[in-house]
Amino acid sequence: MAVSEENTQALVSALHCIDSLNFQIEIAKQTSEKVNSTLVLELTANDRPGIIQEISSVIHRQGGNLIKVVSSQASAPHTGQLMFKAKVQIAMNETDADELISALEHIADDLMVDIARA
Repeated sequence: MAVSEENTQALVSALHCIDSLNFQIEIAKQTSEKVNSTLVLELTANDRPGIIQEISSVIHRQGGNLIKVVSSQASAPHTGQLMFKAKVQIAMNETDADELISALEHIADDLMVDIARA
């Protein structure tokens, strides 16, 4: 059971008042506070089937919450090859942003990630 810090002592006292109840109480302290922030990533890569699914899977595995994806296709200027472009909004712990970018860049050699704080 989890209770707020200000209610901890009241809960412990109430539990001790119950006869014939055997229990063990452990009061845990939060070791680090998660600082959620909103990140906006601009992604560019050669287009291929399944690229959005791959990106969203990596974001999920890295602890991010995908809020919004806006994607498009365009021909590369010199080669005419179909390019994938996306703007992705993610809520996640800001300290994990570098790991997320690294994981996204490992999806493919041609995937480029630019990041901005929203």
